[in-house]
Order: sequence, then C-alpha cells, then structure tokens
Amino acid sequence: MLLDASRLTALAFRVLRGTFVRVCLRAGVNEVSLTLRLLIAAAVPAMLVAYVTRAGLTYSNDQRFVRAQTSLGGNQIKLPLTPFASFTQTAVVDSAAFSGTCHGEASQNSNLSASGIAASGSGTPTAGVTDGSSLVFGATGSSVFKVSFTSDSDGILDVQGQFAGSGQGNFSAAFVLELSAESMPLFSSTTGGSFDVSSLIFAGVTYTLEVSATGSAFAFFIINPVAASANASFTFTATTRAATCAGDLNADGFVDDVDFTIFAAAYNLLDCADPVMTPGCPADLNADGVVDDTDFTLFAPAYDALLCA
Repeated sequence: MLLDASRLTALAFRVLRGTFVRVCLRAGVNEVSLTLRLLIAAAVPAMLVAYVTRAGLTYSNDQRFVRAQTSLGGNQIKLPLTPFASFTQTAVVDSAAFSGTCHGEASQNSNLSASGIAASGSGTPTAGVTDGSSLVFGATGSSVFKVSFTSDSDGILDVQGQFAGSGQGNFSAAFVLELSAESMPLFSSTTGGSFDVSSLIFAGVTYTLEVSATGSAFAFFIINPVAASANASFTFTATTRAATCAGDLNADGFVDDVDFTIFAAAYNLLDCADPVMTPGCPADLNADGVVDDTDFTLFAPAYDALLCA
C-alpha cells in the first residue's frame, strides 16, 4: 500500500513519539531535530501555512502607577484618573529632618490603543546630609506600567525599548520586564539596557505586560557629607502584527529547533486543556483542541522550509 506524504510523515513521527522525550534528554534536541528534518525532507513537499490576521487589543485590569517615598515617612502615589486612558502624572514628596533632606520623584507618560502601547517613565530620587548626623536619609521613585489585555485575533506582539540607570553616591536602579499569559510567564527580565522581544498572542487569552523602573538614593555622613541621586527610566512600544507562518511558535521569523522543542512538548501533552499546556495552545495549528498528527503535518513543511515567507 502506498502512503501519501502526510500519512508517511505522521507515521514517521508516531514512531518517534514513543521515545521522543527520552531521546531528547539523552541525545539533545539538535540530533533529534536533524533526524526529523531528514524525514520531512524526504517525505513532505515544501509548503507554508500563513496567517493573515492582525491582532487588536482590548485592555483590562489597569495597574499603572507612580510612587515617591522617603525614609522620613513621605509617600505619594498617583494612579490614572480614568482606567485605560492616557496617563501622564508625576509623584513628588520632600522630607527634611535634623541635617538631612530626602526628595522622592517618579513620573510616567503612557498611552494605550487597539494597535499597541507607547510608554515612558522614570524614578529620580535624591538625598543629602550636611553634618555628622547618624541617620540615613533615603528616597525612592517608582514608575510602574502594568496592564492586562486580550486580542481579538491571533498575531504577534513586539515589545521594544530600553532601560537606563545612572546616579551618584549610594544609589540603585531596578527594572522589570515581564509578559505573562493567564499568569504563566512568557518572558521575564530584570536586566538594564535595550530589549526587543516578540511573542505569539492568541484570541481570547488574557495577557499581562509589566514594565517598571525604580530608582533609590541613600545619603549618610561618614567623614564628609555624601549626597546621592538616582535616575532609573524606561521607554518602550508594544505593537501587534500578523503572524507570518503557522509553525513559528516563538515569533522570530523562523521555524527552527526552538519551535520544534515547543511543538514536541505540546505534542506529547496532546490535549490543549491540559493545565501544563502553554496558554493559547500555539502548537494546535488547526485549532481543534488537540496537538496531534494533523498539526504535525502542518508543522513539518514549515520546519523543513525553515524561513517564514
């Protein structure tokens, strides 16, 4: 009996399926994926399955704020007056006692739209002491962008921006960048500098994006008065675009070994309702609620072609 290309591919993968996890652990993904690529090249004619939708965003759970604090009890928090509206606010608090001063300050300018997000924020505290006081004078400024959203269709979210930190004396600059889906982190970083990350997003899944910067400054007397200041800031955009091919599960423009490991893990779980499955079940390429041989016949040619059209 002759088998067509899709049946032969499915049969080959079923042979691999029973031992796939053990082989990955023992041999590593590269060897397994090379074997699979050779099987696909021999059995499947090249084709790509393209997405044509562009995601539009609807927002929920607005948690944006700016906060200024001092070690002498000063505290000011400002929130959006209207949830999901443009947010342009600065929180400022000044405190003084004995021979020291503290100044906490934080600001943010953020805008939400159906096609994406643009935001910037900073924390710019200062602290100083003028004589031999034994107290430590400190201040912080935090700018936190955090909102949840859903997409009206499948697509890709690109988040691009930069964290910057500077100061003098005793200071620190802390950053957070995180995207989660239904409380499951998709990417997370606390490193300064520029960032450029992309993620597939799926209709009906709730995502939460957090970008924040916190500056802290502390002044105390040693031999001479020591002043401190900090400047921690972020600027970023988050925009949506259409996904280019169905097998590109990490949205980098290629269907490669990274996508293979994502697909294989989902294939091993099978049921999109499994609580361990990635939210949105991106490997379910035909959207029937399971990741099975049918999805593999769609994934395989894209994996063989490597480059998204």
